[in-house]
Amino acid sequence: TQTGGNRPFGVALLIGGFTGGEARLYETDPSGAFVGYKAAALGNRAESVRARLERRFTAGGQLDDALAAAFSSLVEGAAEARADTFEGAVVTEEGFRRLTDEEIDALSERQDEFGPGSGSADTPSGTPGEGEE
Repeated sequence: TQTGGNRPFGVALLIGGFTGGEARLYETDPSGAFVGYKAAALGNRAESVRARLERRFTAGGQLDDALAAAFSSLVEGAAEARADTFEGAVVTEEGFRRLTDEEIDALSERQDEFGPGSGSADTPSGTPGEGEE
């Protein structure tokens, strides 16, 4: 229940999957609302990560390039990003899988490709995806 000045705890989620051969990414919030995105972030530094994703992410590109752009956007400004300090996963038509330590190390090596302001945005992360409201 909700009483004066108190709100119940809630959770926001990013939910990814495939339907009709197309990748889908949705964010839900504690109110139950959901929005579709091309790229998104949640958490402590979500706004700054979203801003970097808008500059770096290109929808419809290669998976490796999308992972490198996302990794770079997440770790920019962090003290260090290594396989033992970062976890990631990929959802493809074949299913869900966690990134291996070797894949994370390879992404870490590609960070220099994405300097501040580099890249372009197909659909800004703060804008609903096509057909989503």
